[in-house]
This record gives sequence, structure tokens and C-alpha cells, in this order.
Amino acid sequence: MYGGWLVDVLRDAEEKQELSHEAQVWIQELKAAVYDADDLVDEFVSIAEQKQHMDGTEASKRQFGFSVDYHPIRKRREETCSYSYAGSVIGREDDLEKILHTLLDDNFNRMSYLTIVGIGGLGKTALAQLKQLDIEVILGKILASITGQKDERSTLDRVQHHLREKLTSSRYLLVLDDVWTENRSQWLKLAEILVGGHGGSWVVVTTRSQETARIIGHGPMYELQGLSEENSWRLFKRMAFGSHQENHQEDLVKKGREIVKGCARVPLVIRVVGSLLYGQDKSKWSSFSEIGLANINGSENDIMAIMKLSYHHLESPLKSCFSYCALFPKDFEIEKEMLIRLWMAQGYIVPIDEGQSAEDTVKEYFSILLRRCFFQDVQKNEHGEITSCKIHDLMHDLAQNVAGKEICRTHSITVYMDKRVCHLTLMRSTSSKCTFSRACIRSFLQVGLYYQATKIDQLSLKALLTSFMCLRTLDLSNSNIKILPNCIGDIIHLRYLDLSWNVDLSLLLESIAQLHYLETLKLSCCYRLKKLPKDLSNLVKLRVLDMEGCSDLACMPKGMGKLTNLHTLTQFVLGEGGSNKNQLIHDLEGLRALKKLKGCLKIKIQLVENEFKAMEDNRRGGGYLRSKEYLDHIDIRFTDRYEINRRVGYDYEEVLLKDLQPHSNLMVLESGYNGLNMPGWVAFLPNLVRIELIDCGTLQHFSCMRNLHNLKVLDLENLPKDFGYIIYKS
Repeated sequence: MYGGWLVDVLRDAEEKQELSHEAQVWIQELKAAVYDADDLVDEFVSIAEQKQHMDGTEASKRQFGFSVDYHPIRKRREETCSYSYAGSVIGREDDLEKILHTLLDDNFNRMSYLTIVGIGGLGKTALAQLKQLDIEVILGKILASITGQKDERSTLDRVQHHLREKLTSSRYLLVLDDVWTENRSQWLKLAEILVGGHGGSWVVVTTRSQETARIIGHGPMYELQGLSEENSWRLFKRMAFGSHQENHQEDLVKKGREIVKGCARVPLVIRVVGSLLYGQDKSKWSSFSEIGLANINGSENDIMAIMKLSYHHLESPLKSCFSYCALFPKDFEIEKEMLIRLWMAQGYIVPIDEGQSAEDTVKEYFSILLRRCFFQDVQKNEHGEITSCKIHDLMHDLAQNVAGKEICRTHSITVYMDKRVCHLTLMRSTSSKCTFSRACIRSFLQVGLYYQATKIDQLSLKALLTSFMCLRTLDLSNSNIKILPNCIGDIIHLRYLDLSWNVDLSLLLESIAQLHYLETLKLSCCYRLKKLPKDLSNLVKLRVLDMEGCSDLACMPKGMGKLTNLHTLTQFVLGEGGSNKNQLIHDLEGLRALKKLKGCLKIKIQLVENEFKAMEDNRRGGGYLRSKEYLDHIDIRFTDRYEINRRVGYDYEEVLLKDLQPHSNLMVLESGYNGLNMPGWVAFLPNLVRIELIDCGTLQHFSCMRNLHNLKVLDLENLPKDFGYIIYKS
């Protein structure tokens, strides 16, 4: 966003409580003008760049007197602090023991409730571990946790029936975290479904409301208190001094103990304050101890004041990133990759160091917000990389507070929507009703369980696209779309487009190739998608092209090698099984040019005899994957193999696989392989931890493992009866 820095400044000014109503109105009007100016610049640059692209020349960023990607360079301010590790709870050992004693008490011989009550931030979730009394959502989550599977297409009746079957035959412990309802009939509706189970079954409920605890009744109540003075200090030390706890200055210890006394023994406050002070000099500690923490008495208003103080110590771009998270409902598991792409689409990313890439900057933004305790409950993948996070309820309240009217979450869209709304989330529901009218909406997301698919008819879809012309982010996932209207190409500001899980979408119109600024295109699980726009290579700013699960995709469009900004490409189809005998060579060269790819890439190879012979005649040295040092997972599959094997011989797969040698950083190799021998390059992949080869009907031996010291999994399926041997020597 070209005017993003100015909007940040205006937001800071708007938050100052001493501003008069007239001044706040004036700021709102100025922000609207900045957004309008931003749109105009966007349009101008788009037209200019497309014109120069048509002329065959590279667009000059300086020709028009401004930078295409506005990135004011800022000097880094130290934002480091200690991570708060999940599963590491300080000072709650006695509480845990008392709760466990209650749960194991033989006197409770029927299904019972234990209610844990306390103000926000005390750590009730850490003691227990669902949210808001949305019956449909809660039941879906309970069933998923019992069965280990997410049946995202089930109806509510089916979920209830299945859940009753499971609970009636079991003794269970169910945790409902942060329940907030003072509607007794609503609670009884849920409780009726939960009745059943063997004697000794428990439902543990955490809540901030004494009234909620009274409504639940039917069992003991445990009122959670603050930490002890010593445990408060232990937690603060970990957050404020990190791994250097034994080497801190004595005067900082003295200041720290004073500060801890003002934190009212509330763990969330201690974490936020400690993370804010980590790495700061003595003067910062002194000034912080003088701002009036002594007046904090542990009420949620006081806790909010501390969190707001931490928020105000963020740089402006980080404030925008955090407040944008109010688009998601409470307790929502936010995918890290999706979140950082949404931030980039809104133009919030300003490099911290000179020359720092947007990719590196946005990851650092996420890390800073995590270290500063704005995020929590992170999930990691098998490689230890963070994949998702959540936001504490009180932090979510803060995000909503600072975002104000700019962000709106709703179950329906009407013509009466506040004109100040810029970012809009539609909560998925089978009964959602939407009436679209022209508005300056910059984000449109959909959130909720996938069986609650939003069915947008063609007329409503066209109304949405023609009404929200300022969109940077558009989420149309799981919306029952079969054909995307041609007018999608008129939303020229669009950076993020999600069309995933539209299972009947078979064709993308060419107008998508007009989205000059598009950075993220998500098409995962569009099972019937057969073809991509032929001019897709015009989208030179594209960073993410997610086609996971697009099993019917027949070929890649020409010119894929022009998309050199691609970081994520989940699938690449080699060859087209058609009449162009040189297609395979063009595809391979296009793949070679995509040097920034990271994560997982699935390569589907489908070709006919003339394509293979043309490749043999025009080989250009192979090594098509060798430069991709950021790929950690490759999955290579051959299709229509039996006919070509009969004509050409089994060695065609060996020849192709030899040319697809990956970088030595590769960690996972999968392939549907039908050759006689594994390619020799496997022995030069020292970082491999997993090899999975399926349909290995002709493999004779596996003799390339002697250098694979990190290998943990070797999966060979459908081996021939005359398979020889495996050699594994160091």
C-alpha cells in the first residue's frame, strides 16, 4: 500500500483519547482520501507497467517519480525477546493437583461438570485445553477430537447422531474452554446432547463469568487465583531475561521485582510486560516502573491497559498486522502462511533492514508478534516449523478495539453496512444471506466449518465482484462456484484470490490473467479443474500458486518460466500428451527457471512417445531441480506409463528421473517409480529423512543409501517378487 504508512500514522492519532469528536471525524475523512489516492496510484502503475510489458521492455520504477513497491527503509529497533513455550506452565502445580484429585474422585459416579472460573489472563486454558457457545461448531470439534477425523461435509443432525453413539459407549473427559453464555436454554441444549457416557465421565468448563458458572451448576466449581509472588517472579524472569537469567544486572533485578508487584499476579500481564522489557536498557525499565503499574488490581480493564501499552510500543506496520487479525473470530486457528500472505496483500510490509526481501520481512513480523505474546498456541510441522497460531481472547479484544469500525465480522451482508468498514469477514452458514452494494471493501474473507459452505449463486457472485472493486483480498473458497464471472479481471487491485474447494470449477477464464498485481492464487481441491489461463505467465508478481489436489489438471500454460517470483508451487504438470512433441522440453526449461520455490512440489509427468524421443534428441544437461535449494519435499509421479513403457521401454522413467536431480537440501522424496534402478543422485542427498516409493513393480535393487545418515523412513511398495537387495552401509 503506497499510503500505508500515512494510514498507520492516522490510526495512531485516532487512538489518542484526548481528540475531540470533530478531530476524529476529520481523521476518518482523511483516511478515506488516502485509500482513494492509493487506489488511483495502483491503477496508474498497473496501466503503465502493462503498456511497457506489451512493448517488450521492463517497467522502470523511477520513470514516474515513485517506487512501484513503496518500501521506506527503517533502522531496526531491537524487538527480540524470549519465546513463551507452549506446555511450560509456571506456578500452577498445586491447582493442577487439586483439579486432578476432583476428576479422579470415586464419589462422582455419573457424568459431572467441573467449572474453572477466573478473570481473563489467569491461565484457565493452560490448566484445561472449543470456544463461544456455537452448538454447531462445538459439536463438530468434539466429534473430530473423538474420531481423529474432520467430517467437514456432515450435517448438524448427522454430527449429533454420531456424537451420541460415541459418548454413550465411552467414559470421557471433555474440555469446553472459555464458555461465555448467560442464556440457560442455550446451555441446556448443549448439555442435553452431552448427557450419556459411563460413570466417571467429566465435562470441564472454563469461564470468566460467575453467572455462566451458576447456570452450568451440576458439579464442583474451582475459582482460579493469581500466581504466588515467587511464581510471578519466575515467569517474569523467563520472559524478561530469557536464557541469560543468571547473568542479569542486580539493579535490573530490583526494578524487575517492583514491576512484577504491579502485574497483579496475572500470568498474561507478566508475559506481556516481560516480553516488552526483554533486551531493553536500564532507562526503559526505570520509565516503565514509573508509569503506574502499582495501580493495577487485576481487573480485565487494567489488563487491557497493559496490553494496549505493549501494542503502542510496536512499529506502525506491526500495529496494522496485529489489528488485521480481528478479522478472525476468537479461538480461530490461524494458518501462518495464509496470514502473512494477507498482510502482504494489504501492503503492510515495510523492510526492517535495507535490501531485505518482503518474504523475509513478513516472517520476521510474525516472529516479533509471537515473541511479544500477541500470538500463542502455536502448532508445528514435522520439521519444527510453525504452521498456525491463535490469539488470546483479551488480545483479540484489543485487536478489535484498535481496528474500530474498519473491521467487521458478520453472518450476513446488507446494504446498511457501516461505510467505514474496509475489511469484511463473512461467517460461513448454510443460511447466510448477502445483499451486495458498492463499498470500498479491501478484504473479503469467509471463516467457518467447511460443511457450512456458502452457496453463492451466479447473480450474487457478479454483484459481489462489481460492488467491491477495491478488493486486495478475496476469499471465495468452498462457495459452490462452477464458473467465475469474466468481471473478475476488472478488480485490478487484487493481490490475494482463494478459489479452493470449489469442486465443480473446471475452467478459469482468461480474464484472471489481467490481475496484474496478483500475488497469491489458491486453487487447492478444485478437483475438476482441467486448464489454467493460457496467459497466466502475465502474472509476474505471483508468489503463491496452490493447486494441491487438482488431479484433473492436464497441462501447464506456456511461459511458466516467467513467473520467477513464485515461492510456492504445489504441482507442476510435465508434458501434455498432445501433438506438440517439444512441450516436455519447454516445460522442463520453465521449471528450471523457478529458482525460489520452497516447501513441497509435486511433479506429474504425462507424455507420449514422440515427446520422449524429442527430449532424447534435445537434452540440455538435465539438473532441472538442482538449483532449488529451498525445496524440502519432492513428489514425482508418472501417468499413462504402461502404454509408453510398452513402446519405449522401462528406462524412460530412469532417464527422466536422472534429469530431475534435486538440491542436496531435500528432506523428503516420494515417487511412483517403475524403473529398474534408482538414480545415482539419491546417494548425494545427505539431508533425506524419508523416502517413499510406490508402485515399484520393476525395481531390482536399492543400492544408494550408504550416505543417507539422517534417513528415518524407507517405504517401498508393490516390489516385484524377484526384488534383489538393499545396500545400506556407512
